[in-house]
Amino acid sequence: MDRQQQADGEKRVKAVLIDPLMTERALKRPAGVTKAQFDAMIEGLTKRLAYMTETNLAALCAHVAARAEGKAKNVLPSSRTILEWARQIQLPPDDGSPLVRAVFGHRFGQRAIDEGFAPELLASILRREGFPNEFGLGQIAKEAAVYVDRMARFEDHLAGGGSLDHLQRKWYEERRATIERCKTYAALAHAEKQARIALAAERAARVDAEVEA
Repeated sequence: MDRQQQADGEKRVKAVLIDPLMTERALKRPAGVTKAQFDAMIEGLTKRLAYMTETNLAALCAHVAARAEGKAKNVLPSSRTILEWARQIQLPPDDGSPLVRAVFGHRFGQRAIDEGFAPELLASILRREGFPNEFGLGQIAKEAAVYVDRMARFEDHLAGGGSLDHLQRKWYEERRATIERCKTYAALAHAEKQARIALAAERAARVDAEVEA
């Protein structure tokens, strides 16, 4: 999703899911969870469920409400549980979040793709570790070295006419698919950048035309 779609989606999540659960059902935060932690949890859910349609959000709202926790059935389930229910109702699109696209559109993401540790960088982002810095990227690359080496050995083996057993093939195919996803995220980020440049140029040209007129 682009930024506008993300913003519209977050408004939809708040109106169709969050507000009904928090106001109409008056669900509370789990015991032991601070207000700040709960607010962060709600914010995270709002961002991560922005891809869902209004109909599916309404279905998720009913599902969550019927499975509220606690003795009084008035405690909101964990974000992990809600996200899993959401996936059962509607799978998220495979175009990456704005943060994922931003990272893979950056030189850090390109380096990860070029050096083969894009899957580990993606996993880091999905763990909500945020945009990496130089040191963090280096740590990810270091920890991924064994997997990068394994992938290279498998590719050399296959190129030489060799074969992989079932588990090796499964690992290889899944990693290759993840790398391709990361390349797609990078391409989407590039397309978005080009679209912004084109829009800015169009606006500048319109302003110049108005001034000349």
